[in-house]
Amino acid sequence: MGRFIGYLLGLSIVGIGTAWIVFVLFGWPTLRWTQLGSGLILIAVGLAIFCHLQVTHRKIDAGPVWASTLSITLWVMLPLLFGSYMLQWIYPPWWNTGGHLLPDLVGPKYIIQTLLVLGFPVLPWLSALLWRSLRGWKDRESAHESGHWIVGAIAQHDTSGSRLWVAWFSLIPFLVMLGTVDQLGGIVSPYPLAIWSTLGLVSISLIGIALSKPLSPEDAVIQPVPERQPTTTLPPWPEEMAKRGIALQLLGNCDPTHEQEKTKPQSSTFQGEVSSDRRLIDAVSSLVNSYEHHASIPMRRLIIASDDCGQAESLALTAADLNRRFGTITLVIVAADSSGYARQLGHRTDGVAAITGPDASLPEEAVICVVDAVLLSDRLLVELAQHDQAKRIGLLCWWDLHRFSGVVAANLWAIARRLKRLLDSSGRPDLRVLATIRDHANPGSQRSAFVNRLLPYEFPSETVVHVRRNCQWPVTLYRVDSTNKWIGKLQTHNIDRNLRSSDTLMTTLASVDTTWPTHMSIPPQFNALEASNFDRIRLGQTEIGKRLAHRVDAGAHILEIGNENASSILEVSRCGGRNIPTIRPHHVTLTGGLNPYANWLGEHTARGADGQGSPPPYLLLCPDEAHPSIIRRHLLRALHEREDTLSGLFRHFRWDERAIRETLETLVEKEMLFQEQVRYVDDNSRLIVESLYQNRDLPDTPGPLDTIGDSLIKLYDPEITEGDNALGWLDSERLSILGYPDRVFLRGGIRYRIADWRSYGASSKMRCSREDRLSLTCRIRRPQVRELNLRPGKGQDLLLWQGRAEYIEVVNGYRHWCPSEADVATNTFYERGSIDTRFETDVLVLGFRGEVSGQGITSLAQALRHVLPVHAGIDEDAFEVVPIYNGLPEGSGANIGLTIVDLYPGGIGIISGLGADELFVRGLLAWTVRWLEACSCNEDGACAHCLDSFTAGAIIATAPNSRGEVLRLLRPHVAGEDML
Repeated sequence: MGRFIGYLLGLSIVGIGTAWIVFVLFGWPTLRWTQLGSGLILIAVGLAIFCHLQVTHRKIDAGPVWASTLSITLWVMLPLLFGSYMLQWIYPPWWNTGGHLLPDLVGPKYIIQTLLVLGFPVLPWLSALLWRSLRGWKDRESAHESGHWIVGAIAQHDTSGSRLWVAWFSLIPFLVMLGTVDQLGGIVSPYPLAIWSTLGLVSISLIGIALSKPLSPEDAVIQPVPERQPTTTLPPWPEEMAKRGIALQLLGNCDPTHEQEKTKPQSSTFQGEVSSDRRLIDAVSSLVNSYEHHASIPMRRLIIASDDCGQAESLALTAADLNRRFGTITLVIVAADSSGYARQLGHRTDGVAAITGPDASLPEEAVICVVDAVLLSDRLLVELAQHDQAKRIGLLCWWDLHRFSGVVAANLWAIARRLKRLLDSSGRPDLRVLATIRDHANPGSQRSAFVNRLLPYEFPSETVVHVRRNCQWPVTLYRVDSTNKWIGKLQTHNIDRNLRSSDTLMTTLASVDTTWPTHMSIPPQFNALEASNFDRIRLGQTEIGKRLAHRVDAGAHILEIGNENASSILEVSRCGGRNIPTIRPHHVTLTGGLNPYANWLGEHTARGADGQGSPPPYLLLCPDEAHPSIIRRHLLRALHEREDTLSGLFRHFRWDERAIRETLETLVEKEMLFQEQVRYVDDNSRLIVESLYQNRDLPDTPGPLDTIGDSLIKLYDPEITEGDNALGWLDSERLSILGYPDRVFLRGGIRYRIADWRSYGASSKMRCSREDRLSLTCRIRRPQVRELNLRPGKGQDLLLWQGRAEYIEVVNGYRHWCPSEADVATNTFYERGSIDTRFETDVLVLGFRGEVSGQGITSLAQALRHVLPVHAGIDEDAFEVVPIYNGLPEGSGANIGLTIVDLYPGGIGIISGLGADELFVRGLLAWTVRWLEACSCNEDGACAHCLDSFTAGAIIATAPNSRGEVLRLLRPHVAGEDML
């Protein structure tokens, strides 16, 4: 109703102005240019009101509209007015004809000419106003840029600021108009008719800017480029894949929701790419605003969203803007592969550099620097401290925090606080902070709470941007059942047999051959040479590597299921193809990995793509208490970066004060720290006497995120004769877990096999040889727990206890499988005897009341070895599940149970995280039942799709695994569970 009244008011003013001009021309006794000018201004005011209301109704920020209108008007009128004024000296004959905007003509017979001069400025002004009101801009950033020329506030994303102060500037042209109104029609030369009306239009435009207000991200839309209809000349993808012999099974479809259509992606400023969600870009780019010390909303943003949802574009845009305005660098911290992330960001902006190598420092000309957390801890923090480079950082970005869980999170927790301590001491407590993490469908995953625990920054709700889990366009999901026919058709191409063994690679070849743009990430078991050989395969005139597309440019996505993505299939794939809206639907094809439970859960999640299925639980683990070895490691590095006192260390790290004190005393006794007394006055004017600690020598032992101590064993390549030949580092206490002889692993794109070190020992380093065959290995072991020391438990039918125990593991050999050579795996036992490991650690015990068979409990242990890493984000080598047949607390009614063991000596905090959430543990058991019930094998046995997996054959047990025994054990305990 209010908008209707406004429209009526605007049109009424236009009518009044028109009637007034007519009356002056034909009914006024004496012709007065003052009255005609007033009528013209009335018409302009009425049109301005009408257009302003129309713009705000269409959810367009009126500020840039008026700024652009004013700019166009001045660009047209100022040269014309100045040229007309100069005509009296440049070309007097033309000046005397009056054929310009400042005519020296008086009298009724010149009424038409003078009216045209008076109204001429309205033409560019009204044309610009209508053009910007109706056409708009291609994206919001372009709209904001149009306001930069007059006042920076128009370009801000802040929705709380007022622009009324611009109205003061409208008084300047208005006062000039009042001062020259007596000259309209007077005997002066030249007559300022066009100047007078131009000033009036300038004043109206400035008032329009003053009355505008930035729109909130929820209301703001970009107006409008007609949407292209999804049309494609490509052949149907499923049919083309079937013609090539790829057997696909349809799993599910994800259709766009009505809610998602209200937030359609808009064009960004990056090379024609489509930004997926405007809220995300607005939230990140708002960090460019000048920092206000007393601002109610911190200059921090936490982005919870699906992969490739626009995070990289938003970061690149913001980093470039910060560098342009303040000359600062954006530092991006990743879990690994800093070069890969740098290449990804480099496609979107210039000046991206990956920090690698021992000489870590911030490049001089860089806009964005990408560094992995290990190099940040071992080298870059020292460079920042010693060369005062911290002041160059304008934005700190913690990227993909879902990749940090368990021991990795424990180390990053300390690294993040070391960095903040350094930045605070450099005068940067107000540093802008951005964090990104993958969304998850289950609300119990508590992503915000995890980030608030992990980082030394608080992210209140107003700083969190949660891009909800909806499909923006149709997505169809499939499973690969067979590639055998297609492999047969490729016999003439002489493809490496290692490559032929991968369904992921063979399906990708078929998809590329259909001419569909296809995305695929090389599976982690292939080395750099094999990946290069795959890229050089030719199906036609062009190599496969040159035909693969980035995920956002792909119409088909071949995705191998792993522990890290099985519960988040849609979050990984739903934004694929967002740059090619003419190719729909987006096809996602799943291929299986080594974990049978992950394969089933990935397919189950894909079948629930319509949102009808219950989301699986997921828990990212951030230890509440630091491991003593982690405290020692990071205190040594922190005190080398900057000396400090006990109170200062406690203030920054918030570790247990007693643990910090004892660690410092031990390091001083070993002469690893220098100590001196200092006196200072605290904030309460009290004299404080404390010890100041300093480490003058940089620790020469690296600190990989998956290790905890300083006593590390080096894996090295003897073929590397120049530079550092280290391949990795292992905790000495975990030597048999990750350093057993003949273990095969990849490092730096090369596949290695650990030599048998038992003849010479492995006190400090172990030799590794290069391996050509595609081989997968795991250790053959007999795990045990002894000396259970449990705290009071909880639960009714399912009992949970946390405590401590001695873990004993006997490694007798290794299990290996070459997919390109054999269909089954084989066990190889060591001839020189077994390798024993024992240490005290944390345990979580699950006790079951009633009759429980030994076969059932050992089979359940194997099931949880598959299930737990999929839902808790921890490596399979970070825990063990061990059956126990005695030692449970008396009176509990439970005689048999399972022990989940933290495989880091002393415990890294995994157990406390799991034990604190009883619903999560029950959810694990409920999803285990779902998985095993879905398997079609004989209940009295097991198959490769459930409990007879590659890794299951590495456990020395007294009886084979039985799917039916697990179901009979768990069904009474999970009846009625809602699969939390």
